[in-house]
Amino acid sequence: MAIAHITIDSNEVIHETVDGEVILIGLQTGCYYSLEGSGAEIWEALAAGRRSADVIAELERRYSAGPDEIRQAVDELVERLLDERLVHPAGTNGGAPPPPVREIEAAGDPPPFDPPVLHKFTDMQDLLLVDPVHDVGDAGWPHPPPAG
Repeated sequence: MAIAHITIDSNEVIHETVDGEVILIGLQTGCYYSLEGSGAEIWEALAAGRRSADVIAELERRYSAGPDEIRQAVDELVERLLDERLVHPAGTNGGAPPPPVREIEAAGDPPPFDPPVLHKFTDMQDLLLVDPVHDVGDAGWPHPPPAG
């Protein structure tokens, strides 16, 4: 099942990209995740509101892989993110166009496609569930709610 748009609820998930790897924390479950390979690129595009089809098309232009391989990798990653409740299906974005595709000039042969890999870790669930990261305001983590 292909999902056109997804949303990320900042009350449920926090994420940060560090050196090409996305670290995700499920605030309701205490699980944390590492997203590697092309996963960081896919995550950033989806998180910015890009449609899956646009992400797939951009990856097809950028990498030396068949369209079926890329489409399957993106669809499987989105399904896994949905299963882990890190993202939610979204309706249309109100008719507004998606954010522009970041064009990259190809220098020589395109690199091989590195499929996304999502690793799940549960070893810190208890600690993450009691961590003050849950006590945040509308601005999200790491901003505490206003005193009052």
